[in-house]
Amino acid sequence: MGFWNGFGYIWDDLSVGVVHALAAMGVNVIGIDLCNVEPHAFSKPYSRDSVGLDFQQTCQELIRLRDQFTQNPVIFSSGEKPTAMLAEHNETLSKHFNFYWTKPTKLYGIIDKSRTPDLCRETGIAYPVTHVTSREEDVAAAAKNFTFPCIVKPNLVTQDWNVRGGFPGRHFVARSSQELTEFYDEFPWLRGGTIWQQLIEGADSDIFQCTALINRSGRLVASVCVRKLRQNPRRYGSMSYGRTEWSNEVVSRTMKLVKTLGLTGYLSVEFKYQHDTDEYYFIELNPRLPAYNAFFPLTGVNLAHLGYSDLCGFDLPDRCIQRNFVYWMTIGNVSRKEPLRTLKEGAHVAPSWRTFVECQIKPYAVRAIYKHIRR
Repeated sequence: MGFWNGFGYIWDDLSVGVVHALAAMGVNVIGIDLCNVEPHAFSKPYSRDSVGLDFQQTCQELIRLRDQFTQNPVIFSSGEKPTAMLAEHNETLSKHFNFYWTKPTKLYGIIDKSRTPDLCRETGIAYPVTHVTSREEDVAAAAKNFTFPCIVKPNLVTQDWNVRGGFPGRHFVARSSQELTEFYDEFPWLRGGTIWQQLIEGADSDIFQCTALINRSGRLVASVCVRKLRQNPRRYGSMSYGRTEWSNEVVSRTMKLVKTLGLTGYLSVEFKYQHDTDEYYFIELNPRLPAYNAFFPLTGVNLAHLGYSDLCGFDLPDRCIQRNFVYWMTIGNVSRKEPLRTLKEGAHVAPSWRTFVECQIKPYAVRAIYKHIRR
């Protein structure tokens, strides 16, 4: 069973990866629209998000749907709020479904980015200079003493999900104190619900991400380490081109965070290496698979299926080793202004085109056909 805030096989990159990983292994996947809590036999676009999700009502509807299955389905989540719902209602839902969950106090310790400095200090991991906003502060005065450029991110310091819904875009980059002040003049309600984070200098290729699966007993099942080569936008966007590249430094820091937080299930941790300081800086941790997970099976580590097998009680391999230098490109994150640049940079690596065709071109073609049929 897929578990998404509006199921879209070709509209949600994370969902694409789960579908590819499980369907190839003979697992039936069903999408659930969390707004209507209805299964979709066919993919369709969605325009809503899960900000207004009612936890109690959704749990009741999911339990009602459970009667359609002969055994407890496995749940995959692609959003923070659905993940929080699973955590807060784990005792009730775990009687009807199999899924990974983390204690709410620990989960909000991840989602609440204001806790990042304390977490990093506890684990001995470097982190960017961070400022947590407050409702009463003088933004102009605080901005004068901060480091620029900086990234403004929504924060769940009060578990107020409306902050995410009211934030303009994924994040905002301020290049001066004036830009930062003007941002809060335009969106004053974001004071107290956002953080400022120093933008670590360096190229896109200095960014690493480790995605790991931790079982309920706290054992590492498997992990995949990826190096970004290009982002869109550059320096602080989503990966449009990258490859698997193992880094002991990144993986060891990831496992330190796992041990400190006591996490289970899926987690994706991002670090950025800075040459001047010879240090890996912690950027963020998400309690889910990353959007580009569609190419994980091609690396030899099918994290989605490993999680499915673990939750179903099947035997797991003793060790999973990733294949390095498996390349990934995505249509969704290729800049419209320079679409050929990303493709050209990946063209010299023939294996990259396999993942590009299998995980991107095919779904893109399906979307075009679907639109035509709808007319």
